[in-house]
Amino acid sequence: MSRAQRVVAFVGIWTVLGLFFASRSILIYSYSQDEVDWILPLKLSLAEWYGWGLLAPAVLWLSRRFSLGPKVWRRNLPIHIAAGLMISMAKIVLDGFVQPLVGGYPSTLAYKLHTNLVTFWAIIAVSQAILYYRKYRDGELEATQLEAKLAQAQLNVLKSELQITHARGALAGENAADIVGGRFHVICEECIVLVAGVGGCRAH
Repeated sequence: MSRAQRVVAFVGIWTVLGLFFASRSILIYSYSQDEVDWILPLKLSLAEWYGWGLLAPAVLWLSRRFSLGPKVWRRNLPIHIAAGLMISMAKIVLDGFVQPLVGGYPSTLAYKLHTNLVTFWAIIAVSQAILYYRKYRDGELEATQLEAKLAQAQLNVLKSELQITHARGALAGENAADIVGGRFHVICEECIVLVAGVGGCRAH
C-alpha cells in the first residue's frame, strides 16, 4: 500500500467513525423533537473524530515504542497511563478551539475526560492487536522458509546416501570411504540445525 493510500485509509477510518456517531445523535434527536437539524450533529461528530485523527499518530507511536507484551507490560503500563491522561486532556483543549467553530460548546474536563480515556485505550488495544498479528504472520513466514530449507536438506541427504552407496561400491580403500563419509556427516549436521530452527520457530 502506497503512502497516499495509507493516508486515505487513515482519514477514511475517522470519517466512518464520525458518520456513525453522528447518526446516533440524529436518531436520539429525532425521538425528542419534530424537526431534526442533522447538519449540526454531523459537524460536531466529524470535528470530534478528526480531532482524534490528529492525536492518533502520537498514540500509535506510543503503542509501538512501549509495547504491552507479556514480558514488558509491567514496566510500560505506567507510561501508557500517564500518556493517556495527557492526551485526553490535550483532546479537551483541542475541542475547546474546534467545537465553537462548528457551532458546539467547549468540552469540560468532567464531561469528556472519561470518554477520551476510553477512546485512547481503544486505539492502544487495536494497535497492539495489529502488532501481534504482524509478529505472528512473520513467524509463520519464517517457519515456512525454514521448512522449505529442511526439505531441501533432506533431499540433499537422500542424494548423498545414493552417492555414498555408489561410491563405496565403486571405490576401494579407506581414504575414499572417509572422504564420502565426511561429506555425509556435514550434510546431516546442516539438517539437524534446520530441524532445530523450525522447532524453535514453532515454539515461539
